[in-house]
Amino acid sequence: MVSVFLFGGITSSFAQKKTFKESVKEIFQDKSRHRYGFSVGYGFQDLGMIERHLPIGWQHSLAEKEVDLSKVLNLNVRYYYEVTLFQLEHAIALINKPTWKLELISIPQFNTVYLRPIDSEEVYKRGFEFGINTGLVIRKSFWKNRLGIYFLGSTGPHFVSDTPGRQHPGFIFSDNFMLGGTVKLFKGLHFDVRNGIRHISNLSIWQPNGGVNTFMMNAGFFYQLPAKP
Repeated sequence: MVSVFLFGGITSSFAQKKTFKESVKEIFQDKSRHRYGFSVGYGFQDLGMIERHLPIGWQHSLAEKEVDLSKVLNLNVRYYYEVTLFQLEHAIALINKPTWKLELISIPQFNTVYLRPIDSEEVYKRGFEFGINTGLVIRKSFWKNRLGIYFLGSTGPHFVSDTPGRQHPGFIFSDNFMLGGTVKLFKGLHFDVRNGIRHISNLSIWQPNGGVNTFMMNAGFFYQLPAKP
């Protein structure tokens, strides 16, 4: 799949009769296609936490309409799992147009966790996660690249020290689907915020494999390397 997108990013190179290998090498050596960033985030499975922090008027409106945010996206399950994320990222533009990009992204991370191991007991403990996600970013920019919106989809292997009873701890895969926005602060520095859903499970390699779903919020900065003068 990535190869298909690489073809799209190197059409002009083929027009100059370059080989595929030479064109790919040119993309990765072009510093202006690279950006590096850092973000922190927070994830939780109880969307009712959002509802409890809304203005009173909004809470009453949701109650009158019988809307229960804790049941949205099937996150209203008995387990309890909070995660705080510390993520680095490196992205390279496979397709680099004036107002939109397709990027290949890598996100190594170390995360801390607060969870309830046994659903029927009000006993909580702390744990950790670490791993790396890779995926694709479709990015659209506006107002001379000062503002941007994007969709990010990624997956990758992780290790989790502890999990709720519905999920076997240890090796898992982390699948992320995020919508985000960016604001250019100065030169190549951008502020980045994104929200979305994360699912972790282990492809039924070990049981139980009920999975853990969390609503995610991230904020951070990235630096876009400048083009050659």
